Amino acid sequence: MARYRPQTHQLMRNHRSAGFTLVELMIAIVLFSILSVGSYQVLNSVINSHRKLSSHNEKFDALRRSINMLTRDLQQARSRTIINTYGEQEGALILESSDPARLVLSTAGWANPLASPRGTVSRVEFFVEDEVLIKRRWLVLDAVDEDSFYDMPLVKGVLEFQIRALDSEQRWISYWPTTDMPLTELPQALEIELRVAELGSVKRVLELIR
Repeated sequence: MARYRPQTHQLMRNHRSAGFTLVELMIAIVLFSILSVGSYQVLNSVINSHRKLSSHNEKFDALRRSINMLTRDLQQARSRTIINTYGEQEGALILESSDPARLVLSTAGWANPLASPRGTVSRVEFFVEDEVLIKRRWLVLDAVDEDSFYDMPLVKGVLEFQIRALDSEQRWISYWPTTDMPLTELPQALEIELRVAELGSVKRVLELIR
């Protein structure tokens, strides 16, 4: 039987060498924890960057759509005055360049796919409220009801909204109409400046098609 003892001792040594000591396990756990924390930080940084990029892209798309909407409405501006809720006549286009500005105009191109009993010219207004650029459209051109409108939020984070009008004498003025012009007169062009948080300022000169 003695001749088998070396083999038995060899098997016991192999069995002991196949396992891990407590120190080795602790070192492995520590290394795994370090790698896990590092991987989480990298993953969290990638997720935050993706969120910021998505938010930036959404704001940029909203700004682009707003400029396109302003351009379309101005290009379809009509010299159509209205009667307001107080029975007073208002100009075809009204510009109040307070801070922020307020722009009201009569514009064509109001789609009527259901052939409702109304025209295609409507009254719209662009203004800023709580740092949000809003487009308001009245459902009735001559406002018999001051609540007959709906609002469409366009851009959030608006820090500045300024507009100037170009008159027939090629002067830039900050209000429209002046006291010495007919209410049906429209500006030659409008200069619009919009400053949005995280995006900076955008300035456009939009010519009104007559």
